[in-house]
Amino acid sequence: MIWVSFGTFNYITFKAGLGIVKRVFLYYLKTMLTKDDLKEIRGVVNEEVRAEIDPLKKDVSGLKSDVSGLKAKTATIEKGMKTLQSDVTSIRKDVKSIVSFFDSEYLELRKRVEKIELHLGVNFSS
Repeated sequence: MIWVSFGTFNYITFKAGLGIVKRVFLYYLKTMLTKDDLKEIRGVVNEEVRAEIDPLKKDVSGLKSDVSGLKAKTATIEKGMKTLQSDVTSIRKDVKSIVSFFDSEYLELRKRVEKIELHLGVNFSS
C-alpha cells in the first residue's frame, strides 16, 4: 500500500485481485475538488487503466490467433473423422458379407460331408 499526496487531496494505492491497481482518493470534506484536481485524477486513472489493459490486449490478440488455429485444426480433424466413419461402415458391411458367404459355404460343405458319411456308413464328424 502506498500513500501519495497531490496538493489538497491524498490517495492510497493498493493491489487488488488479478494485479489490478486501485486507488482510493481521500480528501478533506471542507475542500472542494477543482476542475484541475478532477483532470489530474482522470489522468492518473486513465494512466493506470491503460497500464493494466495494454498487456491484456496483447494476451487476448494472441489467444484469438490461437483459437482460430485450433478451429482450423478441429475442422480438419472432423473431416477426417467423417471419412473414417464412412470407411468403418463400409468395412463392417464387407465383413458381414464375407462372414455370411463363408457361413453358407460351411453349412453347404457340412451337408455334403454328412451325406457322404451316411452313404459310406461312417461317422467321422463327431
